Amino acid sequence: MTSGTEMLIESTVWALFRRFVTGGTSVVIGALFLTACVSGSSESVLPRQSDDDAASATSNTSGDSADDDGDGDGDDFVDLDDESLAGTVRPADAGLPITITRVSDGDSVRADSAEGDLEIRLLGINAPEQDECFGSEAKAALESLLDGTAVTLHPWPGETDDFGRQLGFLVTDELFVNLALVESGHVVARAQSDHGFDREFEDAEQLASARSVGLWAADACGAPTDAELRIVEVFEDAPGDDRANPNGEYVVIVNEGDADVALDGWAIRDESTRHRFSFPDMTAPPDIDIIVRTGCGNNTLDTDPIEVFWCDPEPPVWNNGGDTAFLLDPNGAIADNYVVQG
Repeated sequence: MTSGTEMLIESTVWALFRRFVTGGTSVVIGALFLTACVSGSSESVLPRQSDDDAASATSNTSGDSADDDGDGDGDDFVDLDDESLAGTVRPADAGLPITITRVSDGDSVRADSAEGDLEIRLLGINAPEQDECFGSEAKAALESLLDGTAVTLHPWPGETDDFGRQLGFLVTDELFVNLALVESGHVVARAQSDHGFDREFEDAEQLASARSVGLWAADACGAPTDAELRIVEVFEDAPGDDRANPNGEYVVIVNEGDADVALDGWAIRDESTRHRFSFPDMTAPPDIDIIVRTGCGNNTLDTDPIEVFWCDPEPPVWNNGGDTAFLLDPNGAIADNYVVQG
């Protein structure tokens, strides 16, 4: 069984590795102290708890993963280890007490409060839709975290999403709920965010992926594929105006295996899930780049590199300020992902 200390060390190592390859020395040092010590400083509009308060906070119960029966599907939500970030990190403001009346899905709820009825979209995360792989598991995990416990909303000041829902963090006496869902692998972290807990969310996702829990389990959506398809690059910033030059942004995938892979049923999506590309009837030969361009054009399937065109109706797809590209297998499971740092 992985101890809480070992889990924290593993999280730190993953965080350091990613920052070593994407950032400078100062970023690496910052990640070390943030992950291992829970820093009390932040540029967030919503400040963190003080170090003393954070040290006294505890999570629910000890557990090795978000999947108690060990089958990788996350259907038995298990609370996180005692030293998880979700049990020690939280906004410092008092928040608004709320009563949950309905969990709509894995990242949105309805609630009663002194300010009236609220529709709330959890900030900094994205859960699968209800008709998608792992959508029902994500909803069940959120219900489990909120059931029978006092909840406070820490709203992102003045911000609502495209559907008019209040954006914010949910916190119980024991857990930072948004972060707990990332740590347990039930949701993905939004790469494009400036809410002040970006690093904690990213570190939690790295840990969930490394432990293959929840969405990150190979069999999260059924029998795992043995295909070795990888996203090797995302060019998110097209030359000039992204909207006027959608084919200037693109994704590159490659088949790192030894045999052709039929791409029927495979897809690429962004972290918002608004943009989704389904591959045409084609195969991915070994070691040949497949370039997926956002705009329209004529597919060239017998060239090196291969080029296919998304023809997304609302370009651009990739946020220059940060995004995540997901490669989905025919079951809807995450076969690979690539974080756009922005």
